[in-house]
Amino acid sequence: SSGAVALTASLPAAILPQRIRGIDYYNRAVSYENRGDDRAAILNYRKSIRANADIAQTHSNFGLLLAKQGDLESALAECDAAIRLEPARDVFYNNRATVLIRMKQFDRAEADLKKAVELNSQFLSAWFNLGMLQAQRSEFDSAIDTFNQIVKRQADYPDAHFRLGQLLRLRHRDREAAEALREALK
Repeated sequence: SSGAVALTASLPAAILPQRIRGIDYYNRAVSYENRGDDRAAILNYRKSIRANADIAQTHSNFGLLLAKQGDLESALAECDAAIRLEPARDVFYNNRATVLIRMKQFDRAEADLKKAVELNSQFLSAWFNLGMLQAQRSEFDSAIDTFNQIVKRQADYPDAHFRLGQLLRLRHRDREAAEALREALK
């Protein structure tokens, strides 16, 4: 596309082939991952990083795939690399939080999820993950506040209404719980 041409045209000639190779391997990795071939995806993410370690999205995607494979330490390292490269990307904090939750590092995960919603208050997945983490930690009032933030931002989010209803019932706020559960069923 013309945007890609403009981006690559501004790079020094010596860097251009390496950058393109990194992007090409990244695209291959995503394609393999989408087809369910995790082994080929891992191989191509590694090649992408070797060709160009400065593509944050490669590190982030690779980290999530490594987490899926159970290699949580390596996954965390890749997520850390993505954030070092692009510290203002909300999704990278959400992705790292996903890994941290699996590692049972809940305080760090919560900090990352809060950073993600601080960077983008409309990032509903991060809000949802934050609410789920708070509920898992029995921080029910905080979780209720978080799920209220979600439904305030997007009224037609059935899963958020459902979780909110469950939490309200736990707090014996039955009338509000019934209303939230009705909303979930709309």
